Amino acid sequence: SGDKLFGSVTNGHLAKSISLNGIELDKKQITLPGKNIKRLGNYEALIRIHRQVVIKFPFDIVAEEKK
Repeated sequence: SGDKLFGSVTNGHLAKSISLNGIELDKKQITLPGKNIKRLGNYEALIRIHRQVVIKFPFDIVAEEKK
């Protein structure tokens, strides 16, 4: 189907994407559903800010626009 990715999205990819907005996170702070993501869609990661502080971080995996 058309929603399958060629590779997979990992916590490292998400950390890098978030850092583009000026927020530095270590990929170890991020837990993805199922460890990595292989399809387009809406997901929710858990980001551990502190040992006792975990936030739910919704994000979307979307197709790259053709140039």
